Amino acid sequence: MLAQICPDDVILSDEENDTIEIRTSRRRVWMIDPVDGTWGFINKDGDFGVQIGLTENGEAILGVVFLPVHNQLYYALKGAGAFLIEGEAGPLRLQVSGKTVFEEMIIAVSRNHLSPKMARVSADFKFRDIIQRGSVGLKVGLIAGRRADLYIHLSPRTKFWDSCAPQIILEEAGGRMTDLFGAPIRYDLHDVQNHNGILASNGAAHDEAVQKLRALLNEFGRLKVTNANKS
Repeated sequence: MLAQICPDDVILSDEENDTIEIRTSRRRVWMIDPVDGTWGFINKDGDFGVQIGLTENGEAILGVVFLPVHNQLYYALKGAGAFLIEGEAGPLRLQVSGKTVFEEMIIAVSRNHLSPKMARVSADFKFRDIIQRGSVGLKVGLIAGRRADLYIHLSPRTKFWDSCAPQIILEEAGGRMTDLFGAPIRYDLHDVQNHNGILASNGAAHDEAVQKLRALLNEFGRLKVTNANKS
């Protein structure tokens, strides 16, 4: 349907082949993840969603995340705010928390057990509480809806379709999403993998989180990957 409505746009999907040269030559690219949170889908725990994002000149400008089991629809358009429709209720405008003290914050992490490195991060930050849930979109939605304040994804395995829609929803709710080193996540690269991980926050404590993470990343031997394959 998107291809029919927007014939000049390119679609990048988790389930389709990537036409790199065509994709990186177009101004607008849709980024679709039919099932974000595969383990949640397989385990039938409800923590999975459908994500549709739109980028323009390498930046996320529109996002939709639908969590069918929870009957929650998150959506945002650049400059127009972020909203949540839950059940039969009307749209609720989203606004992140303003917390700046890590000891008062709640971090969202993977539903599976904490990895030793993530446990080390949690202990160093001294977060007030931890929420374990699946799906990038769901965890970012928790920040946008003030049920969490921070999300750190240490793994380099997420891809553009995992982060695009959640990013614009978070940013329109007042939050920020960057890589672990504080650099912007761009979507006009040849390589669609987020090699430098994801740091999502309420924005108020983002720069401080980047600084605090730096020593831990050094401890882990985690070096910043430079991707020069920009279109």
